[in-house]
Amino acid sequence: MTIREGQDVMHGEESMGADWGDRYKQLEDNFDETLMTQKVYQESTENLNTWIKSLWIRYCKVTEKHTIDTLKDLPISVVYYFFHWVLQLRRTRINTVGTLQTYWNVLGNVRKQMTGCHIIDPLIKSQMHGVRQRLANEFKLRSDPKPKPIMRSEDEFELLKTLWTSNNMRFDHERHRLELACIVQLAGITGNRPDALLSMKYKDLKVALLRNPNGGEYPRPIIDAKFGHTKSYLGQKQANTHPIVDISKEPCLLLCPQTTLLSLAFADQAFAAPELNSPEQFFRLRVLEGLNEQKVPFKDEILDVPVFRRSVRTILGVTISKTAALADGWLRSHMYTLGNVTGIDLPTGPYTFRRGNGEALDNSSYISDAQRNLILQHSDSKVFQKNYLSHYITVDTQAAYRGLEPQTALIRAASGMSRSIDRRRPMYLTKIQQKEVDNRPEVKLLRRRMMNLKPNGYKKQDSSTHQTYQKAYQELQSLRRRLFKSTLREERHRFNREQPVLDIQRQLNPDLSLKNEKSLVPDRYIFKERQQAVEALMTFATTSPEEEHKRRARAIQAIVKLSHLQEGPQFKSRSNAEEIEAVDKQISPSPGEKSIFDDLPLNFDNPPRGNDTGERDSPRESEDDEASCDEAYSRQASQTESDEGDVIEVFVTNKKESFVSTKRGRWSPAEDELLIKFKNIEKPWGFIFRQFPERSHASVSSRWYVVLRSRVDLS
Repeated sequence: MTIREGQDVMHGEESMGADWGDRYKQLEDNFDETLMTQKVYQESTENLNTWIKSLWIRYCKVTEKHTIDTLKDLPISVVYYFFHWVLQLRRTRINTVGTLQTYWNVLGNVRKQMTGCHIIDPLIKSQMHGVRQRLANEFKLRSDPKPKPIMRSEDEFELLKTLWTSNNMRFDHERHRLELACIVQLAGITGNRPDALLSMKYKDLKVALLRNPNGGEYPRPIIDAKFGHTKSYLGQKQANTHPIVDISKEPCLLLCPQTTLLSLAFADQAFAAPELNSPEQFFRLRVLEGLNEQKVPFKDEILDVPVFRRSVRTILGVTISKTAALADGWLRSHMYTLGNVTGIDLPTGPYTFRRGNGEALDNSSYISDAQRNLILQHSDSKVFQKNYLSHYITVDTQAAYRGLEPQTALIRAASGMSRSIDRRRPMYLTKIQQKEVDNRPEVKLLRRRMMNLKPNGYKKQDSSTHQTYQKAYQELQSLRRRLFKSTLREERHRFNREQPVLDIQRQLNPDLSLKNEKSLVPDRYIFKERQQAVEALMTFATTSPEEEHKRRARAIQAIVKLSHLQEGPQFKSRSNAEEIEAVDKQISPSPGEKSIFDDLPLNFDNPPRGNDTGERDSPRESEDDEASCDEAYSRQASQTESDEGDVIEVFVTNKKESFVSTKRGRWSPAEDELLIKFKNIEKPWGFIFRQFPERSHASVSSRWYVVLRSRVDLS
């Protein structure tokens, strides 16, 4: 120990006081070994532990057993009937044997916390196999494993194409479209878990220009992305840093993560250099003589800001939060919706990209098993083999057995998620199907029980009746969502069975007429800013570096312009047919001119119209309640996640708006002038709708977003 270190120790002892030895001795005597040696879990795991603990205490209280002693001994008879009671309690929520296994594992954690016993008798573990089998048979629990699809680059391209072009992908703010595209790209090339992607901040990104190793005047941009939020089940892992480089002569910028990351940075005005305000200026930068890189730092005040942030509703509309990151549930639900809108039959989620990244690393001759485990943050190769390898064999075993050249491209197409794309597959329930769900006896019973609470002052927030009403309302909505989801799943299964037969019949009998068949002709309804962004992303590679930089700068500039907009309504109706026709003419090429849409099979699908579910956002049942301005013109989809992580999207609209008597016909110049005037002085939508009592809310908002706003921008 040096003299300086000795002085520091003496100074530390003086600051703790003269009796610090007695205090630490007392702390040692009062040390709670059971509590202080417990493992620290994440919040979601702690919540599950607390819930199972409360169920165990409740069961022991009802059956008159000692909570601690019974948990310590853990008799198999008590365990059997405890889980039998839990399954009875949550009969409609628990559907798989895997959920029952999870509850058993959590009960083991609760036993460690409450009793300090870390080892379960091997006999009990062996008996639990029979217990799970019998309970699964009695309650008809599914034992088949979940499908684990793999998202490859060609599948990702289909998703991104749909994300940027389809009107069925709706966001309250267009920045979320950019954020979701960037997350999809990063998930594919890095294989990170969703928490690591969503928690990324600007301090985790390092932007620089490297001297071109192949020579030449133009440097190569690079973004170092550090993903610090890692899974900590077996201890905190060291964060990986992924270099994100540009692809020389990128055939399509749709798959380029540099484009989306730089777009987010310019949209946030994140760069520290005051003069660096546009992508054109960024690509004009060079590496100084004697250096190998030119760093492009961010502002100090933005370093702790999340890159992917959620939206906030204000009186002036929807804005982007300065501090709150996107939630995991938002990402999973929008990825699931994106897969459905694309037409993919298999569930799409963050781990489909992670499995796709793992497969690509495993097949690459440039990456070893050790590097693959490091990138995926696995302790050994057994984790990858057990959880990431697809059970749909992705190699040509027939060619291997017969000594032939493998048909790699065919096998890859056969095992890819894009194989199942069919945009005719139902994504939502029809109004008739929703009405059938609402007429089920169990739904009617809950609704009657809820309505019986209305006359007793249920609006009083502090009354027990109000709390009972809220609970009944939530129970009713939860039941309806589960029934909507199961009905939609049945409809999709029916489509997968019957539609191929109908397609074969049509091919064999061309005269056969199929009614109510969804058209596969792409729709071309799109906002001007979206169209510009799509055209910039879909441009083909150039031959010179200078033209390539201009191409990327145009794409970034178009995306930045789009990311500042609120989306507004995106649906067609008979009341605004003229506006839709006008927009179609604007985006359609002139005679003899070739459009980018002619070469690319883009999808401009039409979102569902009207009131799809009849649900309300709150338990208010009065028809006189006036919707807020945001609810009136930009109502988001209500997305609910089940216990297994599957998501169904049910669109919610306002009943009052859906059935209002509306004026149909051309808009007069006076009406247009009045609407422009109100928008120029930033009047809220609720006020504007009241000034046009003879027109529907959809007609008013569509008139502004589709026709008038572009005129104002041009003027």
